[in-house]
Amino acid sequence: MNKTSAILIGIIAVSAFFLSAAVYMMSQKIPVPEEDQTVQNQNQDQGQAGNQDQVQTGQIDATTEWLTYTDSQKIFSFKYPANFGANVWSPTQWPPVAVLVDAGQDPVKAGCGEIHDDTGKVPAGTAGKTDMGLAYTMYAGSDAGAGQLYSSYCYVFDRGTGGAAAVNFVIKSHTACGFGGCGAYCGTQYEAECTNLNRKAAIEDPIAKMAATFTFDEGNTVTANTTAETPIPVLVPAQYSNDRTVGP
Repeated sequence: MNKTSAILIGIIAVSAFFLSAAVYMMSQKIPVPEEDQTVQNQNQDQGQAGNQDQVQTGQIDATTEWLTYTDSQKIFSFKYPANFGANVWSPTQWPPVAVLVDAGQDPVKAGCGEIHDDTGKVPAGTAGKTDMGLAYTMYAGSDAGAGQLYSSYCYVFDRGTGGAAAVNFVIKSHTACGFGGCGAYCGTQYEAECTNLNRKAAIEDPIAKMAATFTFDEGNTVTANTTAETPIPVLVPAQYSNDRTVGP
């Protein structure tokens, strides 16, 4: 064997060695550290749980995609989703009734209609503030008729310079939904939805989020005209001419 042949054989042998080593390393699966894998699994579980909760509760988070309601005089505005409701509950009117009230009127009576609690009295208000720091008072009332529950959430916003505005959300549902029963939905495809309804997460919290977007346009002054946007009397089922039937 001459010198040239020996060199070629050596080069081939070395190349074959490195090629075999490279193939071996590529064929081996690089393990994920146990700690990193645990974190990854937890993140996936949390994400899936969050998505399931959002679907089940009907929570609304994409406020940037909401519509904007502006009164006819362009004095106030607020945001609301295009669709709001479920199979076992729905608003009696959408978007909700919103009115201007001048300084000489009772804003609760003028803006919230016949709202009352289960004792027949005007409910006590709950104070709060919008995202922009505007003070409001929320009045929650309810009434039942023909197996249906009418829940009213009326937000009254003080203009400060005189007058106020009121936005009244009225939700119709079966009297059993969200209170451990299934009522007319028993034995139907909506039985579980009615029984497991979380009224706070599905209805009250999203309504509060809508109310938090309310704002007065500072460039205008209040010249209230309650006849221009007459509020619909709430919590009296027979008076809803455009009422949607909920459920079976």
